[in-house]
Amino acid sequence: MERYETSSNYQIMRIIRSDEPLSMKKDNGEDDVTLLLIPYITLDVKNNTATTILKSQFVMRDENPITNELIVNITYKFQNDIPVVKDGNSKIKIANSKDLFSIFDTSIGIFRGILYEWLKGSSLQQPLPLINMGEFLKELKYSFSK
Repeated sequence: MERYETSSNYQIMRIIRSDEPLSMKKDNGEDDVTLLLIPYITLDVKNNTATTILKSQFVMRDENPITNELIVNITYKFQNDIPVVKDGNSKIKIANSKDLFSIFDTSIGIFRGILYEWLKGSSLQQPLPLINMGEFLKELKYSFSK
């Protein structure tokens, strides 16, 4: 097995997920069920940390929920500056897109693993829904800690 070196500017400090087990209103795995995923990122410039928060729930096509929420928080500590900075009062600037996309990719991978375990034994476990990075970024909400 080959070893690959990484030049990551960050490390994962903490992974937290909601404690509630899966609760479903119905367990039939119908085709009209979809995963609603709302991603957030909180950036702390002072402490060089970023926390991704992925809130998810399975819903019917009309967006009526059939499961409780699964929330996964992942905190990253950066050696250097965080990849996103404020650029004025209402704008942000991406300072390091490689690190930013790397933490999103890592967060999605961790989330999918936790989601798989959370869904274990239900009809929603297979096939596990794909998470499109473009849709993820379109839905992304951000904030800076004070």
